[in-house]
Amino acid sequence: MEALQFYSEPKSWIEALKTCRGSQSELVHITNQSMWYDVNSLLQEEDKKVLDNGVWIGLERSIFGCNPKWMWTSGKDVNCHSSFKCFPVDPLNHHCGKVVWIETSHNYTWLDEDCFKELPFICQRKT
Repeated sequence: MEALQFYSEPKSWIEALKTCRGSQSELVHITNQSMWYDVNSLLQEEDKKVLDNGVWIGLERSIFGCNPKWMWTSGKDVNCHSSFKCFPVDPLNHHCGKVVWIETSHNYTWLDEDCFKELPFICQRKT
């Protein structure tokens, strides 16, 4: 079982990761449908204004190369599916992943983002 904690105070991706690791957690890894459901449920409880620009999760890709593969902070490869575009919107500058609400589809999806952008984030802790 995994416990999720939402942090509304915006931080850069690396600062969010440090905050999570400081509390023996990781930025959330959405590796299965059950975790995707749990993250969606958690975000439904939050003020949509806080979520306007997205929420950091534990996705990252190397700054080297034009389109390196996405990985979780644990080092596991990301399995691309309908919630995530395998090709980043900005392959040269966006190396961190976020969950964002898409109003037109009324659904959350994953997108790449500039790692220095300050966003809320979700930590996960194994219980």
